[in-house]
Amino acid sequence: MKSDTGSELVFVYGTLRRGGSNAFRMDGAEFVGPATVGGVLYRISWYPGLVLDGEGSVTGEVYRVGPELLRALDEFEGLAAGEIEGSEYRRVKVEALLGDEDGLEVWVYEWKGTFNEDERIQSGDWLAADSRTGWPMFTILSLMPVWLLCALMLVFVTMRDFADRVPGWAWMVLMTGAPVTGLVAGLLGERLKEGSREARQLSLVVCVIWLAVILGGLLPR
Repeated sequence: MKSDTGSELVFVYGTLRRGGSNAFRMDGAEFVGPATVGGVLYRISWYPGLVLDGEGSVTGEVYRVGPELLRALDEFEGLAAGEIEGSEYRRVKVEALLGDEDGLEVWVYEWKGTFNEDERIQSGDWLAADSRTGWPMFTILSLMPVWLLCALMLVFVTMRDFADRVPGWAWMVLMTGAPVTGLVAGLLGERLKEGSREARQLSLVVCVIWLAVILGGLLPR
């Protein structure tokens, strides 16, 4: 399973798969092929959890990853540096079936937390399952200041008289509260590992610049 370059085979079955919300995290990995492992898949939240047993079959993909990417995946799954056991997942070796080929020994992240039997994904395929996962709420909230900024610019350009009638304190609350809300929401989305990371990063940049301009205008000269 390990090559001369120290690479490892990893089986992914949820948001890390091609077409998943976190597929970008596999950039730099070598795609080996679609595969299955024995186990049962559960919907935990907007992401799944695999419980290993011989009862069912879970669909996923095998990748060859280097040491640096493997460490990044461990961190993404909540494992501390150098550890293979986390609070929610543990990284274990299992046999994956790659088409008609012989089984391959791969790493897989097994769910070790609680789960609801009603949330079992009978097909064993996260991407093909009837998606009832929640929206990336904090990512969406982090983007709202970007749209609000565009709306404010439109108001100032086309509705100047209306803008002049709004009390100054109301503008100040809006102009400081919006970017702060975007920053907090973006950081929470990152902590919860929601998808659409690029959009979140764009919003964070806009919110930081927005706050810098506002605070710069408030400072005494």
